[in-house]
Amino acid sequence: MRRFAIFFTAGFACPLFAATQPAQPPVHAALNAHLAAQHARFSRTPFVPVVPEKYRVQLIDLNADATPEALVLMLGRDWGGTGGQTMFLFRGTKKAFTFLSRMTGIHAPMQGSLCVLDSKTRGWRDLGVRVSGGGAKAKFVRMRFDGTRYPLNPYVQPPMKDWPRGQFVLIHGDATAKALVGGRSHYTGLLGKATRFQMGLHHENGKVTGNYFYEKYGTLISLEGEASGRTVKLREKNGGKVTATLTLQHAATGWTGQWRRADGRKQYPLRLQLVATEQARRHAGVHGSKVSTAYPRFTGVAGRRFNEAVARGFEKRFREQVGDFQKAFDELDSKPEAFGASFQNWTFEDRA
Repeated sequence: MRRFAIFFTAGFACPLFAATQPAQPPVHAALNAHLAAQHARFSRTPFVPVVPEKYRVQLIDLNADATPEALVLMLGRDWGGTGGQTMFLFRGTKKAFTFLSRMTGIHAPMQGSLCVLDSKTRGWRDLGVRVSGGGAKAKFVRMRFDGTRYPLNPYVQPPMKDWPRGQFVLIHGDATAKALVGGRSHYTGLLGKATRFQMGLHHENGKVTGNYFYEKYGTLISLEGEASGRTVKLREKNGGKVTATLTLQHAATGWTGQWRRADGRKQYPLRLQLVATEQARRHAGVHGSKVSTAYPRFTGVAGRRFNEAVARGFEKRFREQVGDFQKAFDELDSKPEAFGASFQNWTFEDRA
């Protein structure tokens, strides 16, 4: 397992108060391109792109080509109701994502609603979708790839006899939009008129953890809190005691907010600039093997140029490791005695 600790400071040419960046820019671009094309077919009004807070993404390799597909669950009333939400599936290629299928009736992000099954049809993993309604007991149906796409409506499929076996995905808690996309992000900021700081956050399931430090002192200060709607509320902690609260608001102009001491005697305005988000990829192979990589994606013109070099290195190691694992397991299948019991649950993690 490789681990890298890389610390970055400010200095990128990006606009102050940049809008929220998507955690998966290629998926974001593919989703809006597909929606724009559909909008042009049925409406003459201008197309309004979907923002990252209005959907959730799960990257997972469905066809064992070491390149993940994207499951994009749409949020809000425009995309569903009591019968479930709409989900788009995009096929992953080395250069981009292309539209594959649309599926309705997905009750995720409720726990245990969507399972990527271990079984396959035409080389693609089956999907187990939880269906319920009308007072009936919840059950799962199997959605099989037909060589071109997955079925549209899970409610017309026959129920599975057994509990689904595989990987449950998109289990992110409630379905409310979040101010932060999932994963890690890094910011530079200004407290008051001249106190500069840096902040790193990790957001998952509406919960936020992280830390920040004032550049003048360099001492890490712990943060924890919640993200919901367009607001992030953080508690500054020292020795388990809350010493201050930070309230951040996201709007079209960017991130602003307020730092307030716990006793209420001092408060200062905050301004934040997004510097980087995290790009993550995961591959689940046979015998419980897992390969994952995560690396930063920087904002601004300089960041975009640097991103290509960073991505090439990490993606190359990711593909090589997936191939190495597969080669070893192919040998195992032909020579069962080659590894004994040590072939289970191999893991490779590469992160900056």
